[in-house]
Amino acid sequence: MPPGRGSVGPGGSTRLPALPTSLIPFALIAAVIGAFVLAYKIAYPSTVYKYRMTVEVEVNGEIRSGSSVIQVERHVNPKWSLSPGMTINRVYGDAVFVDLGLGRNVIAALHVRAGKPTWASAENWPNWRTQPRGGTAFPIPLRRTALADDQMPMFVTFTDINNPKTLLRVNPDRFESIFGNGIKLKAVYVETTRDPITRSITQHLPWFKSLSSGATLGGGSREGDTFTELNVPDDLSRNG
Repeated sequence: MPPGRGSVGPGGSTRLPALPTSLIPFALIAAVIGAFVLAYKIAYPSTVYKYRMTVEVEVNGEIRSGSSVIQVERHVNPKWSLSPGMTINRVYGDAVFVDLGLGRNVIAALHVRAGKPTWASAENWPNWRTQPRGGTAFPIPLRRTALADDQMPMFVTFTDINNPKTLLRVNPDRFESIFGNGIKLKAVYVETTRDPITRSITQHLPWFKSLSSGATLGGGSREGDTFTELNVPDDLSRNG
């Protein structure tokens, strides 16, 4: 029989070659590590879910909307770890883009700034309405639910969609003053879904891929009383 193959034992059964003695300790170590990792994942599982965020804007009596499916992976460190209770979130998906017509647009970014708490962000929107601050439970599945005024994402617009330097902040109650009469934010909804993650922001922002990772865009509002920073790519597209 050629070397390296199992031998045929009584009754025609095949016996696999024995593991070399020098490799047995490594095999035992690998088995112990594998068992520990498996036990850890069972005892402290990650919560993985997808939700759709939909932004509806009223434009002279007509509803224009855009939506994006975002996936969140949420893990809470055990009490005996170096960072007990620390929550680790990974977000996958793109910001919500709404075409308002006549070259106008509005984007619901994946992060909230301008003094709002960090938990009002993409990784927390589905559960923030029904869960206490810092809670680990999630209302999954979540039916279509409107966000409250203090839960709104950060809205921005580019007055020239081809120029990233034309960024403006858009407060939820000032859509008319920035976009024109008859244009109002109607509602922002979130709901869990099984649909694929949305990857479409580059179709709307032709310059997106040309900006280096970690770039920052700055802009205010036409009223001159707000300023915001948009981080690229995290505020427009997240990949973990």
